[in-house]
Amino acid sequence: MDPVLASIAADQGGVFRRSQALQSGYSPRAFRTLCAPGGEFVRVRYGAFAVRETFERLSEVQRAVLRVRGAMLFCDPDATASHSSAGRSYELPVYGVTDDLDHLTRDGPTHGRRKESGVVHHVAELWPPDIVDVNGTSTTSRERTAIDFAREYGYASGLVFADAALALGASKQRMLELADLTRHWPRSTTIRAVANDADGGSESPGETLMRPPLMLAGIGPIRLQHVFQFDGWSARVDAYAPLVDHIFEFDGWMKYDPALNGGIDPNTVLQREKRRENWLRGMGMGLTRFEWYEVQPDRWQLTVARIRREVAEQSRPRRRPVYRPA
Repeated sequence: MDPVLASIAADQGGVFRRSQALQSGYSPRAFRTLCAPGGEFVRVRYGAFAVRETFERLSEVQRAVLRVRGAMLFCDPDATASHSSAGRSYELPVYGVTDDLDHLTRDGPTHGRRKESGVVHHVAELWPPDIVDVNGTSTTSRERTAIDFAREYGYASGLVFADAALALGASKQRMLELADLTRHWPRSTTIRAVANDADGGSESPGETLMRPPLMLAGIGPIRLQHVFQFDGWSARVDAYAPLVDHIFEFDGWMKYDPALNGGIDPNTVLQREKRRENWLRGMGMGLTRFEWYEVQPDRWQLTVARIRREVAEQSRPRRRPVYRPA
């Protein structure tokens, strides 16, 4: 790769325009050859290119980040990566996003949006604290991105992102301030609900999505990542409701994957989980486990019914059996 073009691409986060390649000394014919299948360059999006060797080593999320950088090459300098594009830049969960679009926001007093060549251009108020640099790309802050998720994709998507952002140090107070600043925006009720309900104690999207059914069932207060101390050992649970003395756990399958749990055999993990559960139940507490499909928004009402049923069963007085002589 030409050193001049390599320097340009490095300054732009790994992407460059066709016109920049031509200005660096490549002829149109030579550039077309280099962009052919198997050539040195690969098209990231219309008009934007990257070095193939580098591009092919990237994950799908990293390629999406590169794609939005390519889109920004053709935008005004004040364009900021936002919404799901910002979420991918932070490598945080992008839950419930079904489109494959890139999102950019420009500051403006009036709100609007238009879609062009796979890019959604938003116009909305952007406050200076909410524009940050992420690997050389102007990006909305984690707090602002959570607000945009709530508005664009709904409560569940916004809550998953907000929880993950708080776990990495985002400010709950700033989210609440943004919810107040955007109170005149469409879907402001959803924005405020996400800002109020967000909690960095959830360690996965599944744990986040477990909370709304608990709130809908009237279970509270809820202590996330609560630790029980026993003789010589302890047990940490996803959520504990002390008023009903009930534990709630999201049964994510990642804990059974040796590649993600330090190489521990799945059978060993299962035995430990069973022993732990028996100890907790032996203390007289109720315990409810949820799988991924049960915490999806379209199942929340069914899950609420299950929660109420199992909590009621746990709190029901138990009659001791009466043994009569034969």
